[in-house]
Amino acid sequence: MNTFLRNFRLDQISFWLGFLAGSLLWFLITGLRPYLARLRERMRINAQTSRGEAMRENEIRLGNDSLQVAQSWHMAAPLFSLDEILLPPRLLAPPVQPEAEENKSISDITDWVLPYMPDWPELGTFYGAPTITLAEALQGDAHIAVIGQPGSGKTVALAHLASRLIQRDPELGVVVDYVPLLLHAADLILPPSDPDDLSITLLEAIARFASPKSMKRMPKLLDSLFERKRALLLLDGLDELAPDQMNQTVEFLRNLLEQYPDLRVVVSASPFYLDGLLALDFVSIPIAPWSQNQREAFIHRWGDLWRRFVLPVGSNEGDANYLLMLTGWLLTDSANLNPLELTLKVWATFAGDSLGPAPWNAVEAHLRRLMHGQPAKNRGALEHLASQMLLSRQPLTERRSAEAWLSGSTTLPANEPVSEMQETTSKARKDLVKAPGAMPDLLASGLMIARATEQVSFAHPMLAGYLAGQALAQDSSSCSQFLTQPDWTGKLLALQHAALQNGQTTFVEDMLDEENIDPLLSGMFAAARWLQRAPAQLTWTVTIMRKVAALFQKERLPRTIKARALTALILSGNPSVAVLFRQMLGSPQEELRQLAALGCGALHDTKAISELSKLLGDPSPNVVRAALLGLVAIGDKNALEVVAYALLHGDENVRRAAAEALANNSEEGHPTLQEGSTLEDPLVRRAVVYGLVRTKQTWAIETLEKLRSEDSQWVVQDAVIQLLSALDHPNPHIPTKLPVLTQAPWLIAFAAERGMGVAPGKPAYDLLYRAVKEGTEEQRLAAIYYLSRKGDSSSIIPLYQAYYTTSGELCEASFNALWQLAATGIELPPPMQYGLK
Repeated sequence: MNTFLRNFRLDQISFWLGFLAGSLLWFLITGLRPYLARLRERMRINAQTSRGEAMRENEIRLGNDSLQVAQSWHMAAPLFSLDEILLPPRLLAPPVQPEAEENKSISDITDWVLPYMPDWPELGTFYGAPTITLAEALQGDAHIAVIGQPGSGKTVALAHLASRLIQRDPELGVVVDYVPLLLHAADLILPPSDPDDLSITLLEAIARFASPKSMKRMPKLLDSLFERKRALLLLDGLDELAPDQMNQTVEFLRNLLEQYPDLRVVVSASPFYLDGLLALDFVSIPIAPWSQNQREAFIHRWGDLWRRFVLPVGSNEGDANYLLMLTGWLLTDSANLNPLELTLKVWATFAGDSLGPAPWNAVEAHLRRLMHGQPAKNRGALEHLASQMLLSRQPLTERRSAEAWLSGSTTLPANEPVSEMQETTSKARKDLVKAPGAMPDLLASGLMIARATEQVSFAHPMLAGYLAGQALAQDSSSCSQFLTQPDWTGKLLALQHAALQNGQTTFVEDMLDEENIDPLLSGMFAAARWLQRAPAQLTWTVTIMRKVAALFQKERLPRTIKARALTALILSGNPSVAVLFRQMLGSPQEELRQLAALGCGALHDTKAISELSKLLGDPSPNVVRAALLGLVAIGDKNALEVVAYALLHGDENVRRAAAEALANNSEEGHPTLQEGSTLEDPLVRRAVVYGLVRTKQTWAIETLEKLRSEDSQWVVQDAVIQLLSALDHPNPHIPTKLPVLTQAPWLIAFAAERGMGVAPGKPAYDLLYRAVKEGTEEQRLAAIYYLSRKGDSSSIIPLYQAYYTTSGELCEASFNALWQLAATGIELPPPMQYGLK
């Protein structure tokens, strides 16, 4: 060490060169640090951009695959794409949530005269009740269950929304950046292979239509969508499932929403069975039936597309004239058909294979078209297959089971349970048609669809129900076996078509429980729907008509039941119904006069004009409103002159009702409203603004803007300002999630009035039940509404008490709450066991 120090010499040149080099390097590093930081940030942004572009590319691939699926999700897909034939679907707007009362818009005339009937929405559509699009329904934070009768257009509604999302329609509002996952419930592999990662189940379903190239990056894309809160699951087909299969699917949704709480979900569901959807913050909203104007627009569109794309090249003028004649005939014979029925009827008419005017004739023509070229035995075997699938509650069934039934088996394959219903039916049917090996032909024709895990289903529940009904009509005693099943689509369709084929059915009478047994009269109204499609000569129709007419006139029944009976009578097409309605216009019961006026309008009964005119002096404002709506619906010159006179000379309420009613008539009513906005009488102009806003037309809004800026009368300006202001606010009909019960303002106020707090758990629900009984009308309505979405079996008694001891809005709200609970699978006990009737 000492030697080293003695011999150590510092070379000054090397030292200073090293010092200078180090200083220079330090200076460069210090000076370049901001540039290096910016470089790192730029590299990070570039990496994110690259990942974003990759994800966007993956979204585009998924969108392209999904768009192909969406454009084929309708019955006429072999001929036209969805966008070519589509009439944009709408939903019947749900009532404003009671807790959102402070945001309530100006009331609509239909709010006063029509009860909300999600299972019978036809009357609301006919009289122009408010509607919303599916995209509008998603502007809140609730999940949506689109409900409706089979063939009402639920699948098309989901497909249309998916197409708009993929095309980034700017009018989609808060969901415009969401990526749709358009799936069918039958393509979910349940139970999940990995309960801890349910995205795998979604990936398995997506793989059934996505390209292999898309699937390579799909796991990362799904993770990204969930992380960025941009996934919207559109799940079709829940309405096709039997209760057990539905329960499994809803359980999957429950677990999926627990794993991905920011996922938005829309499903198509049956009004007969919603299982646990409501408990998952779903709101059921009925799809709006088509109006007559929409049916006519569809017929014209079909005719134009048929002429352009289906007629052979070089067709002559005679062919074009023939199409015009067919179009004209269809325009006079399409009333009350749902979208599926009208599609099949128009298709059969233009294809030249129509078998008759009834809706089921069109279903039969479609079946024959699909089965053209197949052996005759396939048809009989197919009927047997449909009946066995529905009797065993397996509309989605394993392929080996389906093939066994096609081969003439009357039981399930080994190791699978056989129901008592199956054995009973199988013993009754001795001459089964066998068609082993028919499944490939049925899949190729599109009648059957291959599903996940070697399962199959019918292409549409209407086809399954029709075929099952054909089989069951040969032995109607087997139909009674269906009555032990809970209500679901397959059951009711099979019974309907069996009844339409066999007029001597006895099971129909077994469905007709009195209201002291079933307060919802579910069986009665299920059978009442069949009247619309039933030939007049069937004996059971007389029984149903008599029962429904009696319900309509029964004094102590609430308006919500009478309005359902009214709708069933209107749809029946029976000529005696018009006579009944005219007689009821003079009833001492206010509700009967009101409903009868609506009935006369729906039937376009010109013989009722004189009596409806007299009702404009009725002491009940709602009867006057109904009479005005009825007169506008009749629509002939005499009826419209009566309404115009009321607009010019009635009191303030009558003028407003007349203007609102005129908004339902685009040909004569809209010009009358526009002219009325220029008349000298300020009371007429004020009334007219309420009609203008109901038209939802651009010209009407422009007229209102002009009145706001130019009209000199404050009574007119005040009305215009209120209405335009309401249009600028969020639509109060858009559903939202309910608050936790302990945070519900109305319940907190109810408790505070009694010197109490709202404790969580059972005490909160006990307080809720007390509010149903003791609260103000607003608090009772809010409590009943809460139970309609969050109630359980313990909610039945307080709702029964409210239903049977109140009238008006409280009674109707209680009925709707009971209906919602029953749709979730809760069995309503006979009210008579509680001393209620």
